[in-house]
Amino acid sequence: MSQIATNQSSDGGTVESQWKDLFSIAGVSTLIMVALIPLQIIVYIIWQTPETAIESFILFQENKLYGLLALELPYLVSNVLSVPLYLALFVALRKGNQSVMTVATVLELIAIAAIFAMTSSSVPPCFLTSPRRR
Repeated sequence: MSQIATNQSSDGGTVESQWKDLFSIAGVSTLIMVALIPLQIIVYIIWQTPETAIESFILFQENKLYGLLALELPYLVSNVLSVPLYLALFVALRKGNQSVMTVATVLELIAIAAIFAMTSSSVPPCFLTSPRRR
């Protein structure tokens, strides 16, 4: 079978045109990630991360949004937004060596999950500092 035939889908379009929406989503998410970089820099320069659990609870009692920003909420958002980017990279580069790209993509998704698990510890204190409603 020729190369042209293997690159066409059943509706006659190329395989790349099937992934156009993924590439668009990846581009938008990457632009948002780049826009978040100055916010992350400002947050980390201006507000110090609490060193103790008590400081964390005080921070969340004073201002929940400030507490989430100081405890890496923009970093978590950037990691979530990076998923479409890595999927689009897989689709674009898989023709070179599909097995290597599959392993690399899976490892990156595992790394994102691990980072999310480690840095998402700021969410429980946010809810623990809320006043109880009866």
